[in-house]
Amino acid sequence: MTKRVTRIGVFFSIVCCSIASASALSVNTSFKQRLWGLTAPHSWQMQKTLYVSISSPQANDASAGTLSAPLRTIQRAIDLAVPGTRILISPGIYPESLTLGMKNSGTALQPILLEAKTPGTVILSGSDRWTGWQPTSTDGVYVHAWQYKWGVGRDIFGADAPMQPLGRRSEMVFVNGVWYRQVLDRALMQPGTFWVSEDTAQIFIQAPQRTNIPNADIQVSVRRQAIDMGSVWGSLSEPHNWPSYYVFQGLTIQHYTARGEFTAAATCCYGAHILIDDCKSSWNNGTGLELRGTDIVVRHCQFNHNGFSGISIPPTPFPAVQDVLLDDDVVGHNNWRGALGDFYGWAVAGMKMMTSGNVLLDHFISRDNASPGVWFDNQNRNIVIEHSLFLNNRAPGLWMEISPGPFLVDHSDFAGNGSGVCISNSSQITLTHDVFYGNNAQIDEWSVLRDREGNFDEGLTLHDDVMVCAKNSQTLWSRPAYLNIYDTLQSDGNLWWRSDGAGWSIGGDNMDFSQWILRTHQDRHSILANPRLRAPQKNDFTVQSDSPLLRRDKWGQRTVVSLLPPSGLASDHTQIYMDPVGAQDQVHYTLNGESPTIASPVYTEPFPLPNGGKVRAVVLGTGAYANPVASITLIGGAPPQPDIEISSLSPTKNVVGWGDYAHTNLSIQGNSLNVAGMSFSLGMGAHAPSELDYTIPSKVARFVSAIGVDDEAQNQVATPSMTFSVFADDVQLYKSEVIRLGMIKFVNVLLPPNAKTLRLIVTPAGPTQEWDHADWVRAGFLNAP
Repeated sequence: MTKRVTRIGVFFSIVCCSIASASALSVNTSFKQRLWGLTAPHSWQMQKTLYVSISSPQANDASAGTLSAPLRTIQRAIDLAVPGTRILISPGIYPESLTLGMKNSGTALQPILLEAKTPGTVILSGSDRWTGWQPTSTDGVYVHAWQYKWGVGRDIFGADAPMQPLGRRSEMVFVNGVWYRQVLDRALMQPGTFWVSEDTAQIFIQAPQRTNIPNADIQVSVRRQAIDMGSVWGSLSEPHNWPSYYVFQGLTIQHYTARGEFTAAATCCYGAHILIDDCKSSWNNGTGLELRGTDIVVRHCQFNHNGFSGISIPPTPFPAVQDVLLDDDVVGHNNWRGALGDFYGWAVAGMKMMTSGNVLLDHFISRDNASPGVWFDNQNRNIVIEHSLFLNNRAPGLWMEISPGPFLVDHSDFAGNGSGVCISNSSQITLTHDVFYGNNAQIDEWSVLRDREGNFDEGLTLHDDVMVCAKNSQTLWSRPAYLNIYDTLQSDGNLWWRSDGAGWSIGGDNMDFSQWILRTHQDRHSILANPRLRAPQKNDFTVQSDSPLLRRDKWGQRTVVSLLPPSGLASDHTQIYMDPVGAQDQVHYTLNGESPTIASPVYTEPFPLPNGGKVRAVVLGTGAYANPVASITLIGGAPPQPDIEISSLSPTKNVVGWGDYAHTNLSIQGNSLNVAGMSFSLGMGAHAPSELDYTIPSKVARFVSAIGVDDEAQNQVATPSMTFSVFADDVQLYKSEVIRLGMIKFVNVLLPPNAKTLRLIVTPAGPTQEWDHADWVRAGFLNAP
């Protein structure tokens, strides 16, 4: 039995605010009340017991299966079972492959039980002990005859996700209980490895020093599958032919080869009304357990060290499984075979569920898998995860992909994973009262485009969560584009922490907490603060006595300062507006780049910014967490209005990367010019890559402009990025940093004497030039003084 996960986030309030409740209400756990494996045991009416003992001298499959004359094999007991039969199995290693079909079914009151007399002592083994190993001329290397020709399994994904040959082998060897790593050439052998030569019909092992091979317990896997329940092709392949009302209790399954396609499982359990209790599946070459059917309970089970997934639910027309509880289970250290073949994704995970509905994970642990921890892929609906732990998985701890939801993840912890939660084309996801610590990304979105089934990232709710980066190379939230992120997001009451105050990587922009609040209008009651966890490196996330999480009622409302003018008010950036959204306290500011303090000037009205100045502003509150420092830096002010607008001149060269030519006083799509939320009446709308050439008028001294991406590129399928350059003849006068949506920069350069031609060039800065709509606004020449 596994140890139940102890909730480590003890500091959370158990009362959810309305924003979390709105999403969570759509998740329905009422199916738990009808699960046969939970509600029926007290009412079972067992009729007889068949005894099985491989070690008893009296054991014989021709016997009646009594206590004094037990059966020798489990399969024989299954064949004799009728509804109401308890198959009680004595300790021992059973080298069997079991098949269960429709004719073996029980009933709701009279199920069929396969029960270990002592849990954990009944081992279904896919291996046999081999003796007679002969030493070779190489020290520590022994050889044995090999009678099989299994070859290399089929690579079903091919070029899309190639698996190296070693990942498609089926052979396994265990020496004194220790797994030996397979190699594909004798020259690669070293202590703790083995090699199979089908050409010479031999198998070689190399043992560490002091291993007594002649007396060692050397187990070689030879059987494909432990239990095939309703999954074989033919008459058993359809649901109406699957077994039902079955209980598996206290069994251990190990060392099965899963020959054929690598997705084969040691146990295939297709059926209805199934209870799997206190079982283990470990060190199998393929997947530990494959499920399909309805009304299934898997509890107190462990699926560790399997070659591919611990648990797998195959893709079928919805639902593959429905009404499923996984309670107090562990999937850990899986996908070792996949890792040997450099294969870490696609069909493997600690647990991968596809086309599933009404699934509850309670006190579930997924840890140290060379793959995603738990992966819900393709059309999953009504999924609830509570009090669970996702730890040190190579890929996302929890991945929700191509699924309409809803998903509820509550009081669960994510630490040390490739990413904590990955969301890809999935919707209606609520994360509440969860801890995310030290994942490469705490929240990671991989795709923001609508997929072929119409799924989209939307309806995401975060409430009362803790998001912590253990180092500044990690991100709090990573997303490839701005598309649709703010439309349906609800986020509040969270603690965020990265020591540099940043961590939101959205569409190529790296934002700090203030910028995140300004962009999303979320997290007004959240804080950026060190959570003061006790020992997170040891996976102890309980809090110290000085943790801000213990004073959540003192957090108040976050206030950030926007340096853009209030909505609807035009600005050319010669005047600085400070809009303390939601503020009731004073705004203090500095112009030299230093952090404001209570002694800094108080903002009262718009004021001009000296050229080259740096504005930092902060709302200073009275509570401990009422208004943490929230500032934005704006470098430089806008140059003066040009004396000669380029929009009044005819370019001598007008070339753009999309469309016919740059448009005068309009964007490249023919709309009004808008950059960073501000409208401009004069300028040129282009598309990177582009070049605009102008003859420099006489008696001018400088070129000035505001530059940026036109706002019409918002909410599109690509994330525009570009650089702007200014040349006079062949001399480069200016080159911008990478400019993205929402940014505005100012150009103010001195023209060389006698320069003839001004060239304005925009160059794409990203992997694609799609939606690289570039604007030169308020652009033109200043006369010489």
